[in-house]
Amino acid sequence: MAALEQPLALPISTTFEIANRTISEHIGPAFGIIAWSAGTAAGLKSFGRQFKRGEMTEYTDVLAEAREITLERLVAHAQALGADAIVGLRFDSNTMGESSGLVEILALGTAVKLAGSTERDPQ
Repeated sequence: MAALEQPLALPISTTFEIANRTISEHIGPAFGIIAWSAGTAAGLKSFGRQFKRGEMTEYTDVLAEAREITLERLVAHAQALGADAIVGLRFDSNTMGESSGLVEILALGTAVKLAGSTERDPQ
């Protein structure tokens, strides 16, 4: 799986702290969400292989792209709230409908202010 194409604009941690920084305020929940389809091309490329054992790389690539988009949306939401960082990052995913081919991916965390940062007005 490839790394993010560009670094994210805010520090993000799966723990509830940011290394070497002090959290001065917990702003609240922030999230990024997407409903994503693998598309016909991925389905056709992998047709027949679903009956064999092993990774279906076409779908892995599609899900990795969707996860990256949810992270970008999470950061945008936290920035809109005036956050300097996000702690407690978690992912969740669900299929949408039995045969729709859609998956919902959610990235969520807590938007926080860090001590010593400049105040920003949420817009």
